[in-house]
Amino acid sequence: MYARHTGGFVPSKQGSLDNLCGVYCLVNAVAYLFEGEFKQRYRLKQHLLKLYDQKWPLRDLMFFGTETEQLEHMIQQGLMRGKYAEHFPIKFNQPFKEKRFRTANAILNEIQRFLSKLGAKRVVIIGTPYHWTLVRKIDKKRVYFIDSSTLNTAFRSSFRFEEEGRLELLKDEIYFLEKLK
Repeated sequence: MYARHTGGFVPSKQGSLDNLCGVYCLVNAVAYLFEGEFKQRYRLKQHLLKLYDQKWPLRDLMFFGTETEQLEHMIQQGLMRGKYAEHFPIKFNQPFKEKRFRTANAILNEIQRFLSKLGAKRVVIIGTPYHWTLVRKIDKKRVYFIDSSTLNTAFRSSFRFEEEGRLELLKDEIYFLEKLK
């Protein structure tokens, strides 16, 4: 289903069977943070695929999708170095990697605080066992996404912390991103 996002931003969409949500998540993060400035979505996608292919077979990406190690490789090599880092600088942080949480709501509250800082252009990458997506906003009842698939919004109550479920939050698979210039 097609849905418009704030500011008219429309994320790039993946094919329903291609398992490229991790790659699309990174492309959409750069495009969202640098909306109006970034016009190289296809080139960035190709660059990230090339980086992936240097370390793992592309066939694995198509069959199994992106694991955390692979997403981190594309972030480190593709977005934090070289021309993309120079022209489109982004601060990446994994704030939950070392913290202890007991509930999904506690994590969502931290994400909400991060996203609500005035004057900052921010977005959060969330990886579940099934999908990588971007969170652009959270309010009292809902989480709002920039997604390469069909996910536009979800109730906060549908998230689980390290419990099986479609919207399972894994603290090692949450990245805070902030535009630096």
